Amino acid sequence: MNDLYNSLILIEDYALIDWNTSADYCEWRGVNCSYDNHIIELNLGSYSPRTNFTVYGVLPESLGNLFHLEYLDLSNNLITGSIPASIGELENVEQIFLSGNQLTSTIPQTIGRLHNLEVLHLQDNVLEGSIPKTIGRLQNLCCVDFSNNHLDGYIPYALHNITAQLYQLDLHKNELEGRIPPFLNTTAIPQLNVDNNCLDRPFPRWCFHGDNCTRSPVCDLRSNLVSLYSGWGSPSWLKNWNSTRTVCVWDGVHCYWDNDKFTLGLYLQQNNLVGTLSSSIESLTGLNVLVLNRNNLTGTIPPSIGNLVDLTGIELSQNQFDGTVPSTLSNLTNIRTLRISNNKLQGPLFDGFANLPFLRELDLSFNNIGGSIPSSLQHSKVDLIDLRNNKFEGSISQSYFNTPPYLQLQNNLLSGDIPF
Repeated sequence: MNDLYNSLILIEDYALIDWNTSADYCEWRGVNCSYDNHIIELNLGSYSPRTNFTVYGVLPESLGNLFHLEYLDLSNNLITGSIPASIGELENVEQIFLSGNQLTSTIPQTIGRLHNLEVLHLQDNVLEGSIPKTIGRLQNLCCVDFSNNHLDGYIPYALHNITAQLYQLDLHKNELEGRIPPFLNTTAIPQLNVDNNCLDRPFPRWCFHGDNCTRSPVCDLRSNLVSLYSGWGSPSWLKNWNSTRTVCVWDGVHCYWDNDKFTLGLYLQQNNLVGTLSSSIESLTGLNVLVLNRNNLTGTIPPSIGNLVDLTGIELSQNQFDGTVPSTLSNLTNIRTLRISNNKLQGPLFDGFANLPFLRELDLSFNNIGGSIPSSLQHSKVDLIDLRNNKFEGSISQSYFNTPPYLQLQNNLLSGDIPF
């Protein structure tokens, strides 16, 4: 228990909870012992009615020394690192709840040693790799939830050995591939979910009841990102790109599910990227944030970017983009932040800001954009408008603007009562 004490930190109302090592560990918060002082329960799940704290840290290899443990709940905390292989030494454990953390790496093969295990919940983590075949040895296992991770590979045929007692098998929101094994069906396993994976068609008939087999947006993400990557000169310093690992752990790629909506963020600022921004960017389904500032990207901003209707933030500043600001940006009705400063953009600015009700920050400063300031922008509710150092012209009055807290118009060709 001392190693566990040194590896995990318990926080309650922003204050550290001290596991008093001078006291009997059977009296520690979340620890329950048998009559002969063996630890049989470790209940530190943050949603448990017996706890009201959050656990940080990593799981030590010495976790496997708790040989008498029957119940392990560390769910819904902020535990990082991998699941130690020593978890296979917990030969008496019946229920394991590690869901809702930030656990990475693979599910250890040693899980197959836990012959008394009945419940195994690892959902809502960042686990990758394949489902261990050794899970097919667990003849008492009834409930398995591996959903919302980055597991790939095939659904192991070894699961056939335990379908008789399985009640729950939840594998949805992963990247599993191949055919759905014929022994998997909702008659044999009442709570079966393989939705949002990359499984092959044709799907079995049971799949069409309750949309249990829709294809995940992640399935095509690899090829779409590789296309962008090739256009940028395939820079070797982008970690994991074009590798066999799941795309959601590639450098700068953030994937997550917001309830049932897949969301993607691309954060590749200051990476010495060269080349152009391909029109194929529209294929990045679910793209929510695009950050490519401080690179050396050239060419025009593709109009197809306006098809990414889930975008809430665009940051393309400090590149070498030329051409005009695409009018298709007016299609991005969810956009909140639009920054394309310090480029070589020209021409007039589109007049479609009335279509962007959530836009709060617009920075187009230090370009060569000309023409008049669109009337729809002058009457918008944007909090920050920075149009400095461009070639906007025409007469303007302070009454045209709703006086945003931050408005910068200097170093243009404007006349009239210019607000600053």
